[in-house]
Amino acid sequence: MSRRGHIYRRGESWTYVLDISLPGQRRRQKSKGGYRTKRDALAALNEAQAALQLGLYVEPSKLSVKAFLLDHWLPAIKSGVRKSTFEGYRSAIRGYVLPRLGQTRLQALTPDQLNGFYGELLREGRRSHSGGLSPKTVHNVHVMLHKALHDAVRWNYLPRNVAEFADPPRQTSSGKVMRTWTPEELRRFFDFVEHDPYYAFGGKTSTSTGGACRSARRSSRSTTASRSRSRRRRAVVAAWRSTAEPSRLCGRTVPRRTT
Repeated sequence: MSRRGHIYRRGESWTYVLDISLPGQRRRQKSKGGYRTKRDALAALNEAQAALQLGLYVEPSKLSVKAFLLDHWLPAIKSGVRKSTFEGYRSAIRGYVLPRLGQTRLQALTPDQLNGFYGELLREGRRSHSGGLSPKTVHNVHVMLHKALHDAVRWNYLPRNVAEFADPPRQTSSGKVMRTWTPEELRRFFDFVEHDPYYAFGGKTSTSTGGACRSARRSSRSTTASRSRSRRRRAVVAAWRSTAEPSRLCGRTVPRRTT
């Protein structure tokens, strides 16, 4: 038997009792049962005692993910974020998190559960009709959950933030897949501007749109006159767009010319 706790058998399982009172305080004890063997209960007790010594002990709780998010987290952050941010959090919680994780005990949440949750949102996360959410939307849900669980750690509801160990979907900086020209589209564009003096930037020797774009950008920054050349180039692209398919040049949307 330890000075800060002990274990005992209760029916077919084992339970540990931990003394969590501070010196000079009235004695307080917490118990946790359900361990199959005496060794399991003793290991759990030792782990709890070590956490208590380091100031990392979190009292066992049956608080659910739903109760924490709706009753604790949202009310606590409401005054510290923009109204639109708060409404976005609340909508994501009610629409995506609660139907799938709401009844899970907060302290029982695992990284594996979060990974499965993200995968389900990607496959069938839309609320209005069938289909999955975009990687960017799912990543935003992960960011929100990471913040909420970080606060749960700070407020002593959790010993660690399990979202730090989850694997949310990756996204580009814009959240969209980059659209690039094919070699055939690039060749047709260069043929179109071959005799235009404003496109004499060596693009024909480039093997990618990116190389041509970088060359054009360096040229456009060289002199004040280059700004007019840049405007002329955009006009040429717009004219060519009326007969070609590519919808983007150097990362910018090129509007189709109307007649």
